[in-house]
Amino acid sequence: MLIRWLWGHAFRVGFLNLLSSLCVSAVPIRKLSSADDIDAQWEYKVLTDAWITMKDGVRLAVSYSYPVVDCVKDSSTSPQSFPVLFSYLPYRKDDSVYLRDAHDFHFFARAGYIVARVDIRGTGASEGYLVSHEYSEQELSDGEEVIAHLASLQLENGCVRSLGGVGMFGVSWGAFNGLLLAWRKPPALKTIIALHGSEDPFINDIHYLDGVYHQDEWILSVDHEGVIPSFKEMHADRPWWKSDASYWSERFDRRPWNMVYSKEQDPSSQFWKRTAVAHNYTDPPMIPMYLIGGLLDGYRDFTTRIREGVLRNHPNHPQIKVVIGPWTHAWPDESPVGPQYNGRKEAIRWFDTYLKNRTTSLREEPDYTLFVRDYLPPDKTLVETPGYWIGSPTFPLSTSAVELFRISSGGRLLKIPQSDNVKLNEKSLDYKATAGIELGCWWGDPSTDQRPYDKSSLVFDSSPFPKARTIVGNPTVSLHVSQNTTHANWVIRLEDVASDGSVSLITGGVHNSAQRFRNAGGDLSAVFPLGTFHTIKVELHFTTWTLRKGHRIRVAVANAGFRMIWPSANKMVATIVEGHEESFVEIPFVDDLVEGQALAPEFTRVPPSPEIPNVKPTDAYWYPNVGGYPRLESAVRHSQVDIAHTASQCDGSSVLHFLIQGKGGVPAAGKRAFECFISRLGQSESRTSMSFTQAFDYYSNVKNTLIGAFIVQRFTADDAHPENSSWNGVARQIYVFNVTQVSFTLSNGPNDAMTVPLSDIPKRISHDEELLELESQPLDGHIFTRWPWIRASPAPKWADYRVVEVETQVNITSDARYFYSSLTRRVWINGTELRSKTFLQRDERIFQ
Repeated sequence: MLIRWLWGHAFRVGFLNLLSSLCVSAVPIRKLSSADDIDAQWEYKVLTDAWITMKDGVRLAVSYSYPVVDCVKDSSTSPQSFPVLFSYLPYRKDDSVYLRDAHDFHFFARAGYIVARVDIRGTGASEGYLVSHEYSEQELSDGEEVIAHLASLQLENGCVRSLGGVGMFGVSWGAFNGLLLAWRKPPALKTIIALHGSEDPFINDIHYLDGVYHQDEWILSVDHEGVIPSFKEMHADRPWWKSDASYWSERFDRRPWNMVYSKEQDPSSQFWKRTAVAHNYTDPPMIPMYLIGGLLDGYRDFTTRIREGVLRNHPNHPQIKVVIGPWTHAWPDESPVGPQYNGRKEAIRWFDTYLKNRTTSLREEPDYTLFVRDYLPPDKTLVETPGYWIGSPTFPLSTSAVELFRISSGGRLLKIPQSDNVKLNEKSLDYKATAGIELGCWWGDPSTDQRPYDKSSLVFDSSPFPKARTIVGNPTVSLHVSQNTTHANWVIRLEDVASDGSVSLITGGVHNSAQRFRNAGGDLSAVFPLGTFHTIKVELHFTTWTLRKGHRIRVAVANAGFRMIWPSANKMVATIVEGHEESFVEIPFVDDLVEGQALAPEFTRVPPSPEIPNVKPTDAYWYPNVGGYPRLESAVRHSQVDIAHTASQCDGSSVLHFLIQGKGGVPAAGKRAFECFISRLGQSESRTSMSFTQAFDYYSNVKNTLIGAFIVQRFTADDAHPENSSWNGVARQIYVFNVTQVSFTLSNGPNDAMTVPLSDIPKRISHDEELLELESQPLDGHIFTRWPWIRASPAPKWADYRVVEVETQVNITSDARYFYSSLTRRVWINGTELRSKTFLQRDERIFQ
């Protein structure tokens, strides 16, 4: 899965789906419904234990789904050839993401394709050392070898063969490496479908959002993905932890990826340029590309940026199709927020066109398909987005017109040229590091009312609009500003102020001033115009929005976006010059849009497929009514508290909860579910801080193996000392093998999932210039002490079972000069700890 708390981004990382690969023999296929109809309806087979050997002898594990061919070698029946579709991920094909992937692969196999799902080197069932980081040279060079192998693939003693052409597809990581492999131009790669990818991972990925340091639960989940042995190894009778010594050096002891990224803060370095296709639009792959983004996903800008960048240099490039819908980080079928459509059928239509050379309507359709959102009141529990689809052959749309509004005194947005005679005025903004919890975790998350955030921002409102207007594109904000520190983040939002006063987030963006003024030596003080005025210009993220009659547009500016981005270290005063010719917002309004106009492609009106029998394995399932959603999401503000000496009580504090209703319920508003965070440096003074905490869990049974996992994370910032911020997280995973004789029930109420893990988060990380010391509570005791909500009946004799547990603890803190990181891994077999390893690192905050 991809944990962007499940309903919002349920398909981003592969750790907590917790379901296994199963070997499926030939399966008869029922007649598909008209909504799911495909040209060829094949029976299919699944081969899970195959290998592809690299030039250095390392074997990559691959699972194949492919059509069944009635062919006997040397008979008169000819072998049949099919195009190959390639998915390339680190997310453990045999137990983490099988059920997520199975529908894709089997659907494509039924349509007459060979599908190859490969675990990246050192992950899942593949051999070799865990790759050093995402999209490494090793990963990509291996990928080229895999593509060449698939181009001449033969299965079933030669009865099933590759047609020679390979297509790649994938969400997130699979989109990133699909784009990067396409830019390396392997001859057999003929087309790609990339969902929620990136053109530039420094500004448009999970590590630095808009170029600013970011942490969330992904680093916990992906660390588990890398260090757990293969499902087959853990299930084997032999003691793999003794007989396979290479496991420890190849996986468990490898450097954590988060420490790679915290060191790489300069986007001009070769580390980042190597993985940014935006740096090479002049020499792109000359193959068709299908790019899909979601309005509720942080990566949506890659679609328009890649298409426009390539076509600017190559106007006659093969088709590049862009679709941006109302989705989270998922396929159009699977987004928890709709409306959805049949994305798999659309993928087949694309691959049929460019891998089977079939005539379809794709070439005649507009290359841009966009979902235009109606007004949305603030709603974090959004399920269905109101709006309609449009199609366009170009972007910006032919009816688009950019209108300028001057940022003016008195908190006004005045339309240009009416604002030509506005007087200049300097307006200062005090930095509040804890401001911004209403944003969500990244740009696009369904968000709450922005009014509390706006109280810590400078806001500028237009007059009420006399008629409804539609926005499609990337608004741009220009500000003439000064600041009294080298490191300042400018968080800029475009908002909709409704007639009732509620404020919806339309879109936003961040400007990292330290990045703008960096030089090779990192001496910002030598080049940064402290105290002098200069202009910053920020392109906000792509959006569509309908502004209703009587609503106002608001531009809101802050210097913090707590939990989305890491707080700047220095207390600061930033100033905007109101009325200045370079303080304005450009908004791309589009008039004369008609719902259901002829250019909207038909595929947008095809509903997702119903569940197809015989696709989901029968011996893998979720435990019903437990897990799979955030058990807690809470933001707690502590004010006037002596934080250093109040570990378990916060007398006089005011508690602000933002709770998301889950299936299992949530604690009563105002209930203190966890102790106040103890300041890492131990200052004893009255001030205001905020902690954001989130907990969620997942449980499944795979081939008679109970698999469970949970994650808890907490992010804390302090207004009085913004340099002293911290992010703490704990992730655990458990495998209980051969549980056929034991019935497990899961009773995990809200308090279980949030209090037990939180008690194990290290209370303090102290440091000096040379040393990090980690203080952590031990996790000893009975095997299920760490899993108190798992109940077994009858009580099992644990000696009869193999139980594997893995834990990752990540702790990142900062002061004015450094980031301090620790990551501890632990593994247990039947309750006995086999090994633990702690990694420590300190990184200077050069550009953060």
